[in-house]
Amino acid sequence: PFIRTEACPRRDNTRMASTTNPEDEALLKESASWPLDRRISHSNWRVRSAAFDFVLDQTGAHAATKHALEQNVGLDASTCLVLLASSVGDPNANVMDRALDAFFAYLDALGTILVFVEGRESFDEIFVRAAQVIMKPLSTKCLKASKRTTLVKSIGVCGALVEVDQGMAVMQGLVEGGFSHKVPKAVAAALEAALEIVRGFYGTGEYDQRRM
Repeated sequence: PFIRTEACPRRDNTRMASTTNPEDEALLKESASWPLDRRISHSNWRVRSAAFDFVLDQTGAHAATKHALEQNVGLDASTCLVLLASSVGDPNANVMDRALDAFFAYLDALGTILVFVEGRESFDEIFVRAAQVIMKPLSTKCLKASKRTTLVKSIGVCGALVEVDQGMAVMQGLVEGGFSHKVPKAVAAALEAALEIVRGFYGTGEYDQRRM
């Protein structure tokens, strides 16, 4: 079943406290009507951050169906999830956190709908591609971030992906991108993430590593 684990962070809907100049305010107002992919790829970090906040707001609206969730965000579920997955390596530390929040929230909402509304007993290719895309930036960029909150959010995303049957992709990503990272703290973070997954999903006793 799709159940939130302790490794997964609670949704954080707070906004970054910052002052904006008139030019930025005008740009933010204008960009609010743009397609989500254009907003997320914009050079202005405030526009990107606002785009992720938009996703958080729409997933927080508790859409009752997959179709409603897609309408809220303006993209089909697979496209949106992969778009968010590819964005978690944002060069701005604060926006990186918002991107992780947005991906987790969308994955959480979509997984809940598929299990409890549509009665799915297994997860389809919607999550396969997203897991493959997100693990590279997550393991090579997010895990070396200086903020502890980024590591916590990253581990939460890994846990949420394991819940939707993407444990193999998660562990492979941690091994390939994290364990071999040139930055020691990124290696330590990848080990911590792997340990949290083992503890959260397999317990602290003996487990069958073939299930990973």
